[in-house]
Amino acid sequence: MRLILGCLLGIIMLFCLVMDLPAEEINLSIDMTSLFINKNVILHEFDFFANNARSYTEDFSIGRRIGAGLLNIFFGLGSYTMGDWLGGTIILLCDIAGIGLLLYGFDVAGTYDTMGAALGSIILGGGIYLYSLSYGFSRPFHYRSR
Repeated sequence: MRLILGCLLGIIMLFCLVMDLPAEEINLSIDMTSLFINKNVILHEFDFFANNARSYTEDFSIGRRIGAGLLNIFFGLGSYTMGDWLGGTIILLCDIAGIGLLLYGFDVAGTYDTMGAALGSIILGGGIYLYSLSYGFSRPFHYRSR
């Protein structure tokens, strides 16, 4: 089975590398509902990490907020893309603390002497990480651009 899947993958990769696709065949169009376009204003920089010096005062779209909320799973990256440095830092610190406590709890859970400490750190770390996930998804909906 692995051999068949490997051969299929190899054939697909070979086809992708050999295929000639001239630029005339690529049909690119600007999608007006893109995250980079807000109320018919194209953002002047296509940079995911927004800075605080914006040339517009429009609010973020609901799609951008949902995307940032889902991106906050990865250590607050979604808040940083919206320019919300405080929210991103809070999520980052909570993620680090929660994952660190979970790893510590699972590391010391093997010994009988520290079972209470292990269980406490697993519960505390899991609670902090779940809080970070829920806060990370809801933070973009409460953040307003200046």
